Amino acid sequence: MTAEFQQIVANGVASGCIFALVALGFSMSYRAVKFFDLSYAVTLSVSGYATYSVSREWHLSPLFSVAAAMLTAACFALIVHMAVFYHLRRRGAPSLTCVLASLGVLMIGVNALALVFGDAPVMATRTESATWDLLAARLTVPQVATIIATPLVVALAWVASERTKWGRQQRAAYDDEYLAACSGIAIERVVLSGSVFGATLGGLASGLLALQSSTTPFTGFHVLVPALAAAIVGGLGRVTGPAVFGIAFGVAGELFGWRVSMAWHNVLALSVLVVYLLLRPMRHALSPRARVGL
Repeated sequence: MTAEFQQIVANGVASGCIFALVALGFSMSYRAVKFFDLSYAVTLSVSGYATYSVSREWHLSPLFSVAAAMLTAACFALIVHMAVFYHLRRRGAPSLTCVLASLGVLMIGVNALALVFGDAPVMATRTESATWDLLAARLTVPQVATIIATPLVVALAWVASERTKWGRQQRAAYDDEYLAACSGIAIERVVLSGSVFGATLGGLASGLLALQSSTTPFTGFHVLVPALAAAIVGGLGRVTGPAVFGIAFGVAGELFGWRVSMAWHNVLALSVLVVYLLLRPMRHALSPRARVGL
């Protein structure tokens, strides 16, 4: 492998880990609220600006900056849920209404961030980060931290989802809220905790990303697009599938952008999503369960 190819793959793994964390967070959030919460994009942007403020304005370490991003994401998701989605759920609003409400939150949030911070990109770090050499590739410290943290976070999320009481309650509420409520599960508490947990994972990804590149009010949306594709293809509500496809889309996108143009690096993920959505009904129709009418 040439040095350039190794560098592209290494960058793809680093960006793919960001997509993996965002896809995992969105998947956990979807499992809780059961609709496509587009306000997740502004949660990512808010977290990025939190990293910028703590690192650049308050001169704290990157570790505190990422922690602040996670805390900001959790608080923002809590406020949005209690101010908007909680009341819609109480009224029995359909999923489409919740999606439209989340779109409104997204638009308001993006414009509010542009009003406060401006449209110009901001950097959370003043100087270039130190680099590590991996074979012929060179990675920055935030990139290395992202690659190391991602499998650990995915493993912890899997344990929380599959081996804890909270995870069992999350799965029960996702399968059937009525039966879960009849068994004594506090549905609204489960929904809120799942939404906040998913947002916290997104805050981690956004904080790590802000240490690697610039942040704008639209950063969250640009990151969410390939991550959303990874979450859908990998399986909404699951843990490992969205993470694996997030990394795969990151590497494939970098390779595609290397040969074509970086302006088109997200096209591959969206193309895979379209093909998946087109083939999914056919795959279901050809399954044994579908043929026997189950």
